[in-house]
Amino acid sequence: MSAYAPHVVAITLGRKDPKDPQFDRLWPADLGMAAQTALSLVTLRSHSCRDDGGNAPCFVHVSVKFDTIPRRDHQPQEPLSIVDHFSPMPRRTDHERYRNFAAAPFALYTPGDKYPAIAWTRRDENYRESASLRRAAVEPNDPASTDDDKAFSLGSVSLADFREDDEPAMLLTRRGPDATVNPTVASFSDSTPNLEGGVVQMRQWPLPAATHDADGAEPPVVNADAIRCRPGLEAEWLLRPPQVLGLNDGSCIAVFSRVRTTSGDKPSVALQLALLGIDKDGSCKSQARRMDPIPLLTESEVASGSARREALIRLNHSPLILADLDGDDVVDITLAGDLTAGPRRLCSLTDDGICLPPAQTKGQ
Repeated sequence: MSAYAPHVVAITLGRKDPKDPQFDRLWPADLGMAAQTALSLVTLRSHSCRDDGGNAPCFVHVSVKFDTIPRRDHQPQEPLSIVDHFSPMPRRTDHERYRNFAAAPFALYTPGDKYPAIAWTRRDENYRESASLRRAAVEPNDPASTDDDKAFSLGSVSLADFREDDEPAMLLTRRGPDATVNPTVASFSDSTPNLEGGVVQMRQWPLPAATHDADGAEPPVVNADAIRCRPGLEAEWLLRPPQVLGLNDGSCIAVFSRVRTTSGDKPSVALQLALLGIDKDGSCKSQARRMDPIPLLTESEVASGSARREALIRLNHSPLILADLDGDDVVDITLAGDLTAGPRRLCSLTDDGICLPPAQTKGQ
């Protein structure tokens, strides 16, 4: 029997006054580490956190405490100004600050697994062809509070030929023995300029070790490595962004999905998955394994043209969730969103990268 004991902790984030805390999506920063007393959440604040004219991006770290009794309903968060090449001392002014919010940030490990850390891309004038990656971490002075935290840079880099259509990207080797040494920015992209007749390839940019660049020094240029991963999938598999699950040894599994439809006398809508194993050096263990399409909507649910269109829109807006949702130490692939019966568990991952239907893994 699993020792997992789920419970709900309801909290309020932001200041205690009615002011808008000015952030939206929070990202878990523990990355699989056991959190016995708190959960670390990080984000970039969408507004400046300084009142003296500086406008450097704000790193927000929220430490959600769930070990105190009675449980606190308010969790304080302190926006921390980031000092690096793009917003150096003394003014900490980031020109064209909006360029920091073109894509969602990443959470990553830091040396010694001591600090919550975040990385994000910034796109300047040549935004279609290249980007910079900024990295920052929070050093908490008092583990019991976020009120006296400090933010420090982990070094920025320039990603050469990191095109606009390379996003959303991902970070490889965020877990495992090399997590703090050589994390890699990677992106699945089409091998041709358009989705017609192209195939999926994975490009990657190995990041240098973390450094402090508050002195305004020019970021080093990181070039893309030679392509070592071609999953054997058509480019249409990129219409829905793939999801990536990091494993303890530093390797990962990428889960692709595409919508399959049939028309005629028996119209239907299904979702097909493909699983790809990626070694920690960025090479593919083998070509992606395609699963049989999973029926989602039946003939009666997509009988009319309008119902079919609405179903496809809902399905394409429904992301995949890769998580152990019931505490049995098995990662489930779940389709989120509102189709006909709410979220649906599609299959469960085995240790060898096979995804089995729930009936074959649960209750055995």
